[in-house]
Amino acid sequence: MESFKAICDGRIISLQEVSDPVFSEKMMGDGCAFLPSGSVVSAPLSGEVTMIYPTGHALGITTDEGFEVLIHVGLNSFTLGDQAIRQCVKVGDRVSSGQQLLDVDFDIFRANNIDTVIPVVFTSGQRIELSGASEVVMGQESIVTIYEES
Repeated sequence: MESFKAICDGRIISLQEVSDPVFSEKMMGDGCAFLPSGSVVSAPLSGEVTMIYPTGHALGITTDEGFEVLIHVGLNSFTLGDQAIRQCVKVGDRVSSGQQLLDVDFDIFRANNIDTVIPVVFTSGQRIELSGASEVVMGQESIVTIYEES
């Protein structure tokens, strides 16, 4: 399996640090989260885009190995409608790890007091372990280890 890549420039944190209990208590699955410093959000793994919420704030990718990954941009960001997120892919597209998925105007998030954290969750049951890196660059590898279903 290919290496999981950082989805943006910024910081990687554990899910437990996300203020929404749906993510911090791993109700949807294990994963990690990113605190972005730029506007581009890219694919952590290669696969098929299987879901995009109409506002673009949530996007799902299924890998060839059957891993299902949810990328959720911001907390309560759906309240912004589609004004802050431009989608660069559509459902059914094949994407490569590191490929741009979204362009996000985080200034709109901040102006509306929306948390910019980006949880990335394995909804298919894999668990992950952070490597210890905190500052990351989009496309950086070896930031997490993925383990088969727990």
